[in-house]
Amino acid sequence: MKKKEIIIIAVFLIVVGIMAFAYKIYSDSLNKETVQVVYKNKVLFEFDPNIDKVYKFDGSYGHMELEVKDGSWRITNEECPNHICSSVGWVNEQSYFPIICIPNEVYVSVKE
Repeated sequence: MKKKEIIIIAVFLIVVGIMAFAYKIYSDSLNKETVQVVYKNKVLFEFDPNIDKVYKFDGSYGHMELEVKDGSWRITNEECPNHICSSVGWVNEQSYFPIICIPNEVYVSVKE
């Protein structure tokens, strides 16, 4: 190989290495999402989906419980007529599906 070819290959490898490092930092920042629980268009609280916990709070219709486990969350207990929000099941950052409880005026979604 000529000296010019070696320099081009070295520069190419350096650029690829920088791009891989930037992508790693970017993807790590995507995995640090927070999730928020909103009641009547005001944030009740935010939580880290990677910390297992059960949150208890009240909506317009009654009491609700939110279970967070292994990066996913779900409504486990709620006082409302149809229990639709608990039937949604487990939600996580990849599904990006909000849980909405209309009678309680509460929704749970990834913070934008």
